[in-house]
Amino acid sequence: MRNEQYTLDEELPVEIRLSVYKKALDYYISVKNGGDNKYDLIGEGGGGVCLVLPCILWELDSFLSEDPKGNDWDYSDVKIAFPEIKEWVSNYKESEDKLNDRINCLKLYISELEPF
Repeated sequence: MRNEQYTLDEELPVEIRLSVYKKALDYYISVKNGGDNKYDLIGEGGGGVCLVLPCILWELDSFLSEDPKGNDWDYSDVKIAFPEIKEWVSNYKESEDKLNDRINCLKLYISELEPF
């Protein structure tokens, strides 16, 4: 699923966003259950959604990796590619339970897109 044809400066097709959200949800649930906190993300909660989604989209090993075309990418562009997270990112408040916040927001986005 490398998705080399996609960039973060355009809205991704619904089926791609849905697939990435589901994989992100699986990742965060795994982290919650003691699984690997991959993508070189430091800190509790398995890393921010804006860093994890591109890693999953392009199958990157690290949020420091370049996109498939060899370009640097900016986490702030994730709001363009994944419009569902725009409001959540804009209104994000620091929480004691970052991991569950991320899991719950992904469940919401999946439920909104699921009928697709």
